[in-house]
Amino acid sequence: MGTDRYSLISQMLSEGFLDTLPQMFCRFYCVGKTVRFDYVSRILLEWTGYMPETFIAEGRNWLEQILPSDRRLLRAAIENAAGREDGFVVEYRLLDGDRVRYVRHTARPDLIADGSLPIWNGCIEDTTPLRQAQQNLERSQLLQSMGWLVAGIAHEINTPIQFIGDNLHFLDEAWEALCAYLRALKQSTLSPPEAVESANTVNQNIDFLLTEAPDAIRQSLEGIERISGLVAAMRDFSRLDERRMAAADLNRAVRSTLTILRNELKYTADVCTELDTSLPEVHCSVDEISRVLLNLLINAGHSIKEKIDKGLFTRGRICVRTQQLDKQIEICVSDDGMGIPDAIRHRIFERFFTTKRDSQTQGTGQGLAMARSIIEEHHHGRLTFESKVECGTTFTIRIPLEESTERTPG
Repeated sequence: MGTDRYSLISQMLSEGFLDTLPQMFCRFYCVGKTVRFDYVSRILLEWTGYMPETFIAEGRNWLEQILPSDRRLLRAAIENAAGREDGFVVEYRLLDGDRVRYVRHTARPDLIADGSLPIWNGCIEDTTPLRQAQQNLERSQLLQSMGWLVAGIAHEINTPIQFIGDNLHFLDEAWEALCAYLRALKQSTLSPPEAVESANTVNQNIDFLLTEAPDAIRQSLEGIERISGLVAAMRDFSRLDERRMAAADLNRAVRSTLTILRNELKYTADVCTELDTSLPEVHCSVDEISRVLLNLLINAGHSIKEKIDKGLFTRGRICVRTQQLDKQIEICVSDDGMGIPDAIRHRIFERFFTTKRDSQTQGTGQGLAMARSIIEEHHHGRLTFESKVECGTTFTIRIPLEESTERTPG
């Protein structure tokens, strides 16, 4: 009896101590497709607005507090860890009123007498501040990239504006000439000798104007279309802080990114696209996917430039392909640049690791780390690469197609 009392007191002291910590400690078990608590510390109230007793006594399902699109992550982690003593670590997002809370859930099985593993001991840590810091780093990376792209974007806008301006001056002169011709033609019906001579003088330039004016109009319309396309692409990249998940056209994301980078890439590489026109829309944060594509294409251009600087060739090639493979969408970015040396391949996704040292292309070492985080953590996909030194590199993005009707709220 004394032992039972001591155990009870010890348990109460332990639970009281756990209630003072910023992490959420819990014991949980699964019933069907639900996750229920046997014990949970009081930080739960701050995170969810519910008292621990609501989950323990009333059997409220913990999965209901998780963002719908992330619920499968916890279920899969529990299923994959079944029968193992090392447990699992999984990250997901909680619904916290009008905001989203990022958490890291670590759990280990609590063995019972018969050797089965029905109870889990867990610790759930709020990683929102860390996520926000990472997002700020990603935003800085994007701003840096867009900063040195501004000159090229300005050039892409300025060129069509210049020839639109030249064409408008020409059309203005053409209009004046046509008006003069019509006035002379009208006068010829009133005083034939003088008016006919004036009309003949004006008529000498009419054939030239009739030939050149349509070309000037066509060129101007093409220039306006180019500017409109570039402005639309810039608008796609303007929502720096949006991470809304929604159905999106990834082919459009590819085209917008290439439009932004047209001036950057046109001096070093020919760019081709092989875009699957039957590609379905993908439930994703298209703004984040566009940033990944921007980073991969910039890196491809730098790799090709390095190869050109070494005198190995005079111009490279970049190809972007999209296709659907079973239940996932694949985007490949290939280049024929310098490739990635074997010695550093295991490090290229590390934060702050960079091989760019010259003043023009010096990197922060955040780009590929950010790209992997977006694809693998935010979209539950995969970012991989294949590379051969002095032959080139292919980065492959694979994003799963959502089968469930559960969606992340916008």
